[in-house]
Amino acid sequence: MSLSFASRPAHWICRSSLLCVVLAFAAVGAIASCAHRPVSAPDGPGRRFQIAASRVNNIHFEDESVEARLVFQALPATSPERAPLRAKLTRYLLQPLSVLDAGRLRQEARDLGTTDVFDRVYESLRDACNLYEPRELWAPATEIPADERNLLGRAARLVLALFAPRGAETQFALALAILVTVEPGSREWTERFDRLLAWTEEAGSASENGPRRSITAVDLLQSVLGDWPAPAVADRLAGLYVERQRRFSTILKKPLPGGEDARKALGDLLMAQGDEMQRTVPSVAVTYLRCGRLDRA
Repeated sequence: MSLSFASRPAHWICRSSLLCVVLAFAAVGAIASCAHRPVSAPDGPGRRFQIAASRVNNIHFEDESVEARLVFQALPATSPERAPLRAKLTRYLLQPLSVLDAGRLRQEARDLGTTDVFDRVYESLRDACNLYEPRELWAPATEIPADERNLLGRAARLVLALFAPRGAETQFALALAILVTVEPGSREWTERFDRLLAWTEEAGSASENGPRRSITAVDLLQSVLGDWPAPAVADRLAGLYVERQRRFSTILKKPLPGGEDARKALGDLLMAQGDEMQRTVPSVAVTYLRCGRLDRA
C-alpha cells in the first residue's frame, strides 16, 4: 500500500488500462484479417507488456500505480522498458515521503493517539524495495540511478527517525540495509547496522531459555533479505550461520563437564542447537540462492 496524504480518486481511464492494450491488439488483428491482408505472427506476451510499459506516463493515482505494477511484474528481466517504469513507480511511492518531517509526524501521532502513518511510510519503502531484482542490488551502487538512490536514502532516513525510538528492529534494519547499499561510502550506516545486529544477537541469546524468546540477528536478517536481497544482508547472514557453527564446534571439542548441572546444560544446548548447526551449509546456500548468486551458494 502506498502512502497518500491527499485523496487519490480512482480514474478509470481506458488509455491506461492493461485490458485496453490487449483489446487494441485484438482489434488490429481483426481489421487486418477482414481486409484480406497477410496477418503477421502475433507478438509474444513479453513484447505486449513492453509496449504497455512504454505507454505508462507519470503515475499520480492508486489505480494507475496498480496497473503499472502489474505491467512491471510481467516485463522480462532484460527488458529496456523495465528501468524507466521502475523509476516512475519509485517516484510515486517515495517522493511524497521526501517532504515529510519525522518530528512533526511523531507529534501528530501523539495528538491523534495512533501511529498508523508510521506503518504507511514503512510499507511505501518496502513496496519500493520490491521493485529491485537481486542482480540489480548486487551490481555496483552507481547502477541504480542517482535520483532513485536519493529517494531510497531519504525514505530510509525517515523510517530510521520514526522507528528508532520505538525499538522496532525489523523496520530499523531494513532502513539501514538500504542505506548501506545506496551509500556504500558512508561508514555510519555500516557501523550502525553491525551494532544493531550485535545487540539483537545478544538479546536473542539471553532470552533463549526464558519464557519469551526474542528475535535473533539471524531472524532479523532473514526478514530483511526477503525485501532487500543485497550483499550487505546476505553476507552478514551467511557469516552469522558460519560463526554459530564455529562456536558450537568449539564447545563440543572441550572436555565433558563433570557436574550434573553442567552436563544437563550441555544436553540442553545440543537439543536446542544441534539441528540448526547441521543445517548451516544448506542455510548458507539458500541465502545466496535467494539472491540469485549460484556462484556463492
